[in-house]
Amino acid sequence: MSNYNRRNFIRMSAIAGAGLSISGSINSLYAKSAPLAGKRVGIIGLDTSHAVAFTKTLNATDAAAVYGGYKVVAAYPKGSNDIQSSVERIPGYIEEVKKMGVEIVGSIADLLKKVDVVLLETNDGRLHLEQALQVFKAGKPVF
Repeated sequence: MSNYNRRNFIRMSAIAGAGLSISGSINSLYAKSAPLAGKRVGIIGLDTSHAVAFTKTLNATDAAAVYGGYKVVAAYPKGSNDIQSSVERIPGYIEEVKKMGVEIVGSIADLLKKVDVVLLETNDGRLHLEQALQVFKAGKPVF
């Protein structure tokens, strides 16, 4: 067996923790020096109430300054095909966000033409990688 003991474990944990903290500092510095170019937000997945809540917050006429003027302008509603509760929620959530000025689009590609940043809200995590890869390839930030 290797020479792996408690002392080595603590040492490696400390090194890993220091590395992660430095990485976090670098990322926060980068984010401050490279602000996002636009303020148009797109949502992928209207099968969770989070999509509606984010839209209400960002699109409110009295939205807090901390949101920097970002507005949800478009949404691609598709979510899971086999989670019945998700499928059933989509029509109602489409109507709610449309009332707040959000355009409903037919594909992620169409969404990406209209927005600067994306909120990935699809309830079904099995779809996240497939959906996020399209956003990454377009060079847009995704949250």
